[in-house]
Amino acid sequence: KGLSGGVIASYASAITFFLGLWDKQAVMAHPLVLRVVAGARRARPTRDVRAPLSREELDALCDAVQNGNLSDFDKVLVQTMISVAFFGLLRLSEYAGKHAVRVEDVRCGASSFVIVFRSYKHKRGQCPISIEFEGTSGKWCPVKMLSLYLLLRRNRRVEQARLFAFASGKPVTPAFLCDQFRALHVLF
Repeated sequence: KGLSGGVIASYASAITFFLGLWDKQAVMAHPLVLRVVAGARRARPTRDVRAPLSREELDALCDAVQNGNLSDFDKVLVQTMISVAFFGLLRLSEYAGKHAVRVEDVRCGASSFVIVFRSYKHKRGQCPISIEFEGTSGKWCPVKMLSLYLLLRRNRRVEQARLFAFASGKPVTPAFLCDQFRALHVLF
């Protein structure tokens, strides 16, 4: 049928799951299946079609948040998250998931800030890493946005260890951000 290696692996995983219900051998562990899947992946490689955002798209995305249906605090929160993620090349899990940055891991300066990542996707016994964010020209400078967000956060007395949290104190979840991105796609 011309199936890709990923599709074949998904089918084999589903079969393995159902066989596991009856205590049968895992299909994906069989050497022949592993070789077939590897061969299919080599024969039909897939391309990553995701494109990075441009500065113009960052501006349009943050402008769309401004026109969205969120509270003023949540607008600044989402815009700050988008700006910090864009300039820091962050994964969703690093600012809203299980590896989310904590308030204590942010050091602010006059024209820059540093985020220390103690947990991240590919950490394998390595020391924490730091990313320094410099001020940029433009409307959605991550330094200006984070400073504004932290000021609003202090004024609202948000008590949450994670850096990005709602005014209620609850941490931002990946699901919330995905919902916002879906809504913005309609506006974008």
